[in-house]
Amino acid sequence: MAGSTIYAVKAQLLTLLQANSTLSNVQVGYGDPLEGMRRESIFLGDVISDSHTPESLSAGRRRRLEDYTVNVEVFVQSKPAGQQECEQRAIVLANAVEDVLADYPQLDGAVSGLMFI
Repeated sequence: MAGSTIYAVKAQLLTLLQANSTLSNVQVGYGDPLEGMRRESIFLGDVISDSHTPESLSAGRRRRLEDYTVNVEVFVQSKPAGQQECEQRAIVLANAVEDVLADYPQLDGAVSGLMFI
């Protein structure tokens, strides 16, 4: 049975997010930058609801059907007086993430066996 696609999906998603022009001045990372977080930050979080269902193919071969969610965290820090602008900017960044996913529903073909994201 083939291995999990989780790492490959996260790695390719990171590559596509880092290449997005809207996110060019935003810190984009594989994991939580902790104390190194900049004013605007997007990072890939935990994987949840990871289920693996073996599926039989012809000649006794098996493959794994995976269903999981990769959390994508969007953070924008601001002064208390700028909360509205901060929230608006966070929505712009979240929309950029959604655009990447809409433009590359199979992550540009980089993950073998990926049906959709």
